[in-house]
Amino acid sequence: MGDPCTHKGAQVLLVEGTNDCHVIMALCAHFKIPQTFGIHECGSDTQVLEYADGLLRAPTESPIHKSKHKIGLVLDADEAAADFRWQEIQKLMDLGAYTIPEKPGPDGTILTTAELPRLGIWIMPNNADPGRLEDFLLEMAPHDAIQLAQACVTLAETQEIARFNPIHRRKAEIHTYLAWQKEPGSPLGRSITQHALQPDTPTAQTFSKWLRQLFDDES
Repeated sequence: MGDPCTHKGAQVLLVEGTNDCHVIMALCAHFKIPQTFGIHECGSDTQVLEYADGLLRAPTESPIHKSKHKIGLVLDADEAAADFRWQEIQKLMDLGAYTIPEKPGPDGTILTTAELPRLGIWIMPNNADPGRLEDFLLEMAPHDAIQLAQACVTLAETQEIARFNPIHRRKAEIHTYLAWQKEPGSPLGRSITQHALQPDTPTAQTFSKWLRQLFDDES
């Protein structure tokens, strides 16, 4: 069986890394999203933007054919709010043919124009706040358990045991929680299928609706 995160077709969701790919695969299975698209792991946020820009610029059989393509981008906001990532996307990609809103849509953004692919953009965790995939996933864990995991991480920092970069604190928290599950150390995507993470959060449901709308063959 080939790597499911290397799709190169015309309906493609571009993500930063392997965890993004497998988390989204698990969400698609949970929410029963039709598999009308594949996922391509690009390796980093910059490579997502470069790959997407290449797809938009690539010559195709005809503009009408190209307009039927659908491309989705899933990027982390990182330390800044989603507005900063939004500006960076516009700076690094040639989006002049699209009408670009001032801010990313709170329910995800979908851009359309007559002769280019439908382009969807989701900025983790929720198109507004700073953060990453791990912030999106923390909502899926029981609140009390996450509070305890956060307290453990804080204690490790206080006792100077923690060695992680502070920007990866959320990653330390989610993996501390996952270390207490029936199968400690499971990858993030498998933690959803094993029900250690419960994906019926408002943000995950909104994300699933954005995916459906972006790749719906009837739209």
